[in-house]
Amino acid sequence: MFRMHPSMFLKLRDILVERELIRDCRYVTTTGQLAMFLYAMGHGVATGAMCEHFQHSSETISYYVNCVIKAIALLRFTYIVLPSGIDPVHPRIHHDDRFYPYVKDAIGAIDETYIPAHVLKDRQARYRNRKNVISQNVMGVCGFDLIFHYVGVGFEGAAADMMVLR
Repeated sequence: MFRMHPSMFLKLRDILVERELIRDCRYVTTTGQLAMFLYAMGHGVATGAMCEHFQHSSETISYYVNCVIKAIALLRFTYIVLPSGIDPVHPRIHHDDRFYPYVKDAIGAIDETYIPAHVLKDRQARYRNRKNVISQNVMGVCGFDLIFHYVGVGFEGAAADMMVLR
């Protein structure tokens, strides 16, 4: 349901609690907070569906999903490590004459994609992209070993490539 093995779910919850990034509240436990976040991210459902599923108000759902997003963002300094300048080029690239001359000094690749967004009616204009779809622009930086080094979010609709890169 949360697109994660139960043991990994519990380990992630324990890490967030140990670092005091989330804590039990009166009506929602840390397990419930993380469950709401993972359900929202894994299924991309509307807040109304989450209200029905978790039996909480939309305000409560939104509050705890945002709290967990901020908590997980703080883990980036611990778990995301940029490659050093001396790391070797991935063997798959190094031994392919079609790619190596062009990427021999590169440490990864950058690309953007649009992720559908659910926003309030009065804010939808900002999130409407050039194809008239309400979305959020997300930039990902990936190494040649297919591990994400950075993910940048928070750009409404159609943002210019250089703006996202900056």
